[in-house]
Amino acid sequence: MTNSRILNRVHTAQIIAICAIAGLGYIMLDPNQPVPIHWNLWGEVDNRWPAKWALLIGPVLSLAFFAGALAIGRREKGSWLAPLTTSMLALFILLEMIMLLTGLGVGLNVPRIITMAIGLLLVVIGNYLPKSQPNNAFGIRYPWTLRNERVWAQTNLFAGWFFMLVGIGCVLFAALLEVAAPFYFAILISGLVAALIIISAYSYQLSKKLKS
Repeated sequence: MTNSRILNRVHTAQIIAICAIAGLGYIMLDPNQPVPIHWNLWGEVDNRWPAKWALLIGPVLSLAFFAGALAIGRREKGSWLAPLTTSMLALFILLEMIMLLTGLGVGLNVPRIITMAIGLLLVVIGNYLPKSQPNNAFGIRYPWTLRNERVWAQTNLFAGWFFMLVGIGCVLFAALLEVAAPFYFAILISGLVAALIIISAYSYQLSKKLKS
């Protein structure tokens, strides 16, 4: 599927699902009932909004992201935009479900769920990084990668494998181990920081090597 045809049945169904979850929330929750919208590192709720506003977060974010995807799709070529849009909309569905369920009093280990979800998103991103071409929206976009197609290709191939490794690690850690909430975020953040540092160093050294 090309970017010019980014709007497909899957994305339409996802947006409808997000709006349906929000609509269900308006039926099941009192409009002024406080609904959790943010959790701290310990997995404790530290911010709540009235349900009438909290339930709008998912639909608004999904529509804003989708509008951005459509705008990017008119300018950029590549196979990455459709699956990335699908993954992000799936994440918004999950977030809307979390708000609804916690608003209904269901106990959820939100840090654990989010760590698994972000891990899966990293796997998707990692899968498509090696397939990308130099562009203005997606990939490891440093000045030296944009100037040299070989540097771009090797950097994004390396980054793709690294992102997938970090993503799988996050998913397995969160799925198999029940630990205190901060450890889930620590694994996720440390993995992302390590990926950023190692990929950046690899890319820069590769650029210098090829230039010489």
